[in-house]
Amino acid sequence: MDIRPIEHPEARRLLSAAHGEYKAGRQALTCPKGRGRYDGDFEDLAKVIRGEKALEFSPEHNLAVHETILRASGLPVESMCDVGRVLGIQMPNC
Repeated sequence: MDIRPIEHPEARRLLSAAHGEYKAGRQALTCPKGRGRYDGDFEDLAKVIRGEKALEFSPEHNLAVHETILRASGLPVESMCDVGRVLGIQMPNC
């Protein structure tokens, strides 16, 4: 099974032998068109902007996630310390 691209996928199936209603060989499969990948994120952000809900994650959480990704990638995290200072957040290891 081959599915590409992620956004509006097109799937292709290649069977070496027929199986039930599926014939042997290559077939293109039609995938239903879904919503955009980021639609839910933007709808959620709009609720935050309108004051209908709070942000799901705190700034501290977001900075910690980015710091973890930088460390796991072997990249320097000094810039995260600068971001924390600007936001008034004490970052660990800074």
